[in-house]
Amino acid sequence: MSEIIYMPHAGHLCVSDYCRFRLNTYVNGYIVSTVGEYIEFLKRLSLTTEASFTSLGCDEDLNPTYYETKVFKAIKGNSQCCPYEADIEKEVLTKRYKTFKQAFNGHITLVEKTRIKGPE
Repeated sequence: MSEIIYMPHAGHLCVSDYCRFRLNTYVNGYIVSTVGEYIEFLKRLSLTTEASFTSLGCDEDLNPTYYETKVFKAIKGNSQCCPYEADIEKEVLTKRYKTFKQAFNGHITLVEKTRIKGPE
């Protein structure tokens, strides 16, 4: 039987506190972490009502992407709410997305794929 644990914070990216979109899931010895909608510090200080997002990378055609999913091997954590953490030295896979819908669906798809046969 596979174990899936949804955890209430981002699983990667040192500036993830400034991402409005965060999904973090433990499944079968792996962490699937998706972040996006990153707003840089200076943009957050802006007086405009809607700050623009900063790209988290590029797709294969060099178009900016605003969401990314990374899969890592999991290690035991020390928190009750998050019993597992990403072993950032053991990254297995990265996917990038342009839209919220692509990122959400991509995260769910990778969790399901990892549940059945692993992320690769």
